[in-house]
Amino acid sequence: MSSSFLQLPPQWRFPLLLTALFVVMQLLLFFDTTRSLVDTWAHSGTYNHGFIIAPISLWLIWTKRRSLACLAPRPAPLVLILYAAAGLAWLVADVLGILVVEQLALVSMLILGVWVLLGHRVAREIAFPLFFLYLAVPMGEGLVAPMMDFTADFTVKMLQLTGIPVYREGLFFSLPSGNWSVVEACSGVRYLIASVTLGLLYAYLTYQRLSKRVLFVIASFLVPVIANGLRAYMIVMIGHLSDMELAVGVDHLIYGWVFFGVVMFILFWIGSFWRDPLPAEPSVPSVDATPAAMRRRGWSLPVIALLAVALLLQTGQARLDAPGTRQLAQPLQLPQEIAGWQQTGTVPLGWRPHVTGTKHIWQTSYQQDGRLVTVFVALYPSQRQGSEAASGTNTIIDHEVPGLRVTHQGKKTVSIAGRPMEVRDFQVLGGAAGQRLVVWQWYLTGGQRSANPYLVKLQQLQGMIREGRRDGAYVAIAAPHTWGASADGEDLLKQFSSEAIPAIEQAVMQALGRGDG
Repeated sequence: MSSSFLQLPPQWRFPLLLTALFVVMQLLLFFDTTRSLVDTWAHSGTYNHGFIIAPISLWLIWTKRRSLACLAPRPAPLVLILYAAAGLAWLVADVLGILVVEQLALVSMLILGVWVLLGHRVAREIAFPLFFLYLAVPMGEGLVAPMMDFTADFTVKMLQLTGIPVYREGLFFSLPSGNWSVVEACSGVRYLIASVTLGLLYAYLTYQRLSKRVLFVIASFLVPVIANGLRAYMIVMIGHLSDMELAVGVDHLIYGWVFFGVVMFILFWIGSFWRDPLPAEPSVPSVDATPAAMRRRGWSLPVIALLAVALLLQTGQARLDAPGTRQLAQPLQLPQEIAGWQQTGTVPLGWRPHVTGTKHIWQTSYQQDGRLVTVFVALYPSQRQGSEAASGTNTIIDHEVPGLRVTHQGKKTVSIAGRPMEVRDFQVLGGAAGQRLVVWQWYLTGGQRSANPYLVKLQQLQGMIREGRRDGAYVAIAAPHTWGASADGEDLLKQFSSEAIPAIEQAVMQALGRGDG
């Protein structure tokens, strides 16, 4: 076979053209999802590498051109079932607004469509380059919070072992020389994603045995996690020893990336000692004796089926999105008085969550015997992509309110009207005197409470199937917290939840047009 790309073996010319047309068609038919991928690559420094994933995948396939020339592509019609299943996952994710699942489903459809057109033997030969395309999907946001916690734990422990006194409160800690905090950029998720991407590619190109590849990928996952903890500790130490003159500005990031680069170099250098020799490549390609007309007829049904499934998915999306204009039945009318709690305009610390995708937002406070509880409600009469209660863009504090910061977040089970319910539990610090709030947050979907955003999506799907509705609400309550007080913020929220939340939720249900809730 000639090394020129244009001199293709006869059996590859038609199927390769079909495959290229399929990829273009797929990306255009599902343009909104394609655009969401590109937008994320362009606007998030964590996922800029997405632009080079497809070129790397194509290059990996090109490196296999000799072995591929020995194969004759044959359609695999049964794989259409998997393609349709991925398409159904895309449709459900699109309707529910689960962007990462939508993007994963699109990549899966691309991979499975190539499998349908080129067959089992070809798909097996280029399995890794196809799998590598999944790295173009922006994933890893769920690791930010636990990695921030780990980085804070690691740094504080190392400082204590060094003998430096440190006071910690959540992700914030103080040394005699100054104050530090672990923010999202310090979580190490960027380092982790870069390391795993490079680790997968290096393991594939360097090793032939599966055990070696798996071990190196595991190392490329664990090493950056530990290295990020060491990086954070070193930066704090540089700042501490320089009396906060160094590693507190742009050099903070420079030190981090330099350290990461050194660690990755050492990892790959050590990995090179176990390099496997490359397998011998076939030198004589096989010849496909099947007449060209018969070969082309064999692809007719798979191509038509792929196009039909894609068009059905687009039609289904349009029909499901059609009833997406439902409005509130009435404005939310929170009771003026509930079980002795009276409405007041006071909001402690100026606290309010940051929610997007809706204009139906209410916030008020209730007071009883000098005790104060703030209620925040955001209503979503018709949830869709970009307008949903359980969204990663909705945060428990508005960062435009100066001085507020979250020092703790977790989950706990509480009792509301005698029924257990899980809430997201936060502690918010703010104000000149270091005032604190205890905040509980949850969602209402179809009249059901939940603090789990994934369960909320399932409840939303259930509501669409049973009722043709997709309304929901974001609810949060907050109370001032005083350490050592006889009735702290948590006790106050427990009492308020038991006495007042049922009436508030009933008002929410009525505003959403659900009668008495």
